[in-house]
Parts: sequence; C-alpha cells; structure tokens
Amino acid sequence: MRYNKINNKSMDQATISFLSFLFGAGFVTGIINFIMKIGGYSTKLDALKADVTEIKTDCKSIWQNINKHGSHIEGLMIHTKYGITNSPTIPNELGNKLLTNSGFYETYPNIKEKIYAILDTMKTNTLYDAEKNSFTALEKLGKEGVDLNKLKNHSVNNPDEPLELIYGVASWVIRDDYAKDRNIIE
Repeated sequence: MRYNKINNKSMDQATISFLSFLFGAGFVTGIINFIMKIGGYSTKLDALKADVTEIKTDCKSIWQNINKHGSHIEGLMIHTKYGITNSPTIPNELGNKLLTNSGFYETYPNIKEKIYAILDTMKTNTLYDAEKNSFTALEKLGKEGVDLNKLKNHSVNNPDEPLELIYGVASWVIRDDYAKDRNIIE
C-alpha cells in the first residue's frame, strides 16, 4: 500500500512536471507569437507614420499656396459676404448695414470731392481703376488727417469689421458714383 502511495505521489509529480513543461512551452510560444505580432504592428505603424508625414507635407504645400493667394481669397469672401456680384459688385443688405453702422454713408458726402480729386490724379479710366483707386484714396485721406474717425472708431469697436473691410465695401459705392459723375462707361 505504501508502494502505491509513493507511486501515486511520483505519478502526480510526473504529471505536474509534464503539464508544467507543456504550459511553459506554451507560454514561451505565446510570447514568441506576441513579439511577432508586435513586429507586424510595427511595420503597419511605420507605414502609417509614412502616410501621416506625406499628408503633413501635402497640407503644408496647400497652406503655402493659400497664403500666396490670401488677398485674393479674402477679397472673394468680401465680395460674397458683403456684396451682390452683378458685375460690378454692389453692397448687399449686410454691406449697406456695414457702411451705415460704420458712419461711411454719413461721412461720404463731406469727403466725396476730396476722393474725386485723388481719383482724377490716378489715371482712373475704368470701373476696375475706380474701385481699386477708391480704396487707395480712402487710405490716403485717412493718413492725411481727413476726418474718418467714425469709420476708425467703428473698426476698433468691431474687430470683425476692420477698416480695410469698410474701405473695400465703400470703394464699390465710390466707384459707381465716380463712374457716373465722370462718364466712365464699360
């Protein structure tokens, strides 16, 4: 009987040793498989990193192109938001509200002849010239100390409506008046 107990004990130990070996081997195999999978993911991550780098490069290129054309894009936004493009562009409801709230319509009659005098010296022969030169004339008058304080104060108090925006929309009104008064017809 005692022999059976020893043999059972030995058999239990042998079974445990054998199972430990199998589990140990399985554990090692599992670790090896895990490492191989990580290696596969590493390859996938490397490919993903390369794709992201390419996207960053493309985005940088797009951003540089936008910056090159920034003034054109901004000008287009002004025309579509504040004007009605009827060739030539005229202020829409929002554009007229801007010119009213900024004090342009109130100030314009007092500075109209000064603007015309500047436009007359600038080779203003087309509607395009009249619009571009009107913007320049407003800037020049502002620098010369002509009273554009209402426009300037409005611009400071309304950061989303800078002075350049007011001048841009106002240039459409000045262009049309100047073209009518100076018989510029296109």
